[in-house]
Amino acid sequence: MNQKESNNIIFTKFIAKDLMNMVKTMGSKYIIKQKVKKNPNINKKLKKIIKYKSIKYDIPSIKLSGKYLEKYNNFLYNKSNYNILFQDLIDNGYYMYDFKLKQHLSQCGLNRVKQLYGTCWSDSLINSFIFSDKIKSRILELMDHYIKVNKIKNFKKYIDKINKKQTKLNIHTNKDQNKIFIYLISVLYSVYCEEGIRNKEATEHDNMVLTNFAINIRNLAMKKKVKNILKEENIAYNSYYALENILYIFNKYIDVKQIIRHDGMNFILDNMNKINNLYFTIGTEYTGIGMGYGYYIDFKNINIIINSNNIKKQFKFKEGRDIKDIDMVDFLTFTCTDVKNELRRKIPLEITCIVNNKKTLLN
Repeated sequence: MNQKESNNIIFTKFIAKDLMNMVKTMGSKYIIKQKVKKNPNINKKLKKIIKYKSIKYDIPSIKLSGKYLEKYNNFLYNKSNYNILFQDLIDNGYYMYDFKLKQHLSQCGLNRVKQLYGTCWSDSLINSFIFSDKIKSRILELMDHYIKVNKIKNFKKYIDKINKKQTKLNIHTNKDQNKIFIYLISVLYSVYCEEGIRNKEATEHDNMVLTNFAINIRNLAMKKKVKNILKEENIAYNSYYALENILYIFNKYIDVKQIIRHDGMNFILDNMNKINNLYFTIGTEYTGIGMGYGYYIDFKNINIIINSNNIKKQFKFKEGRDIKDIDMVDFLTFTCTDVKNELRRKIPLEITCIVNNKKTLLN
């Protein structure tokens, strides 16, 4: 373990300890009492306010700076933030602690999304787009291509205009794939270039673009009209299938050219302005590698070798089409739905694909 990893562990324990103290000293019962305290009609019946002198919040290793120092100062001088606990929380360093924590977390994904409904399958995918440097850089590269091709002068204003229209939960699903794409890039821009999808106030949900996007993805292929879109069985979904849908829509509108073409003998996957992705699936009734949702093309001339975690297996396919090569494939998405298969519990770290005797290592 290096020094950086050791410091992160210590820092995590430090935060966990403080959070436990915060739970003890700022319980819901006490907060409710303070709200009651503000009622002048019963003011005489209440006891003296308990001062938070027993605990001090601080992170000595972090110095507040930049935009977070500016936000902290603005917060202190904004009278709308004043409440019955305001001075107590300043004295014990709670607000300073809060902004220091945000400053530190901004380096490791503060901009991740916030979930409101049963859309964990969508939120986990968006978070993977945030935390994976490879897919993040690829998406940003293609979004830059989209801006230039469509001659968008101010992309921030373009995104803000989209988000302002998504301030409420849509009670009806939208199957317009172009609009779903617009929602997607607005979410990605918000988490990559701004402060993410979060609420300005804890009690308000002023941007529903992420939830509306997830609901539309979930119901994209459903033929029947959904009456209650937030009902558990209507909102739950599988992240693997959702990823296929999301990347299909992203590729469809990020660039007008086809993602795959045919030269008479082989399929060719060489569009630089798409996310070129293959899906390798091991199931109880189906095992294959192909293009996924929207294309429905499997390939038979891609041999797979898995050799990691003490597992060595080879997969050859008899059905499907031929692909020329996978030189421009960006990602390989693997899943195992067979609960009896050992790869269900031990996800391989490396997969070798062989096309026309040429080996490509994907990890």
